[in-house]
Amino acid sequence: MALPSSITDLVEIPPVEDLILPVLRARMPDMAFHALIEDAANMPFVLVRGGVWGNWSGDERGFYQSTAFTVHTYTSGINGDQEGAQLSEAIRVTMRNAANAQHHVAGVGYLTQARLQTEPRRVPDWATSSGPVQFADLPSEVWRYESLYRVSFRPAL
Repeated sequence: MALPSSITDLVEIPPVEDLILPVLRARMPDMAFHALIEDAANMPFVLVRGGVWGNWSGDERGFYQSTAFTVHTYTSGINGDQEGAQLSEAIRVTMRNAANAQHHVAGVGYLTQARLQTEPRRVPDWATSSGPVQFADLPSEVWRYESLYRVSFRPAL
């Protein structure tokens, strides 16, 4: 059963994944980006998770909103560690360029600013993660890098 329009008509700010996933997919079309790990996910892939931090400015006109999200890169193989670091850096450059271009996502809004809050770091399991993940322990031969971003966006009105 879908939510009634009396509820959906009140929604002003979408989940951050609705903004970030289309930005990354449009600018890095050869990479798989997900909000959840799929059962048979092929390496490499990137997991984007929102809900880490958010700020509503109190301005009902909705000029700008800020939020944070984590990026988890998953790579495998003999060069997986190096490729995880490189993929993380490519995402940083992509987010910077998208914000500088005021990347527009139809029905969601415009990305206006992107800041890397934590340098990408290798994390082996859920206990060392700053957010929820779906692997208690990484499968052997898999490398995961995690970084935290803060973004500002102008919602679609």
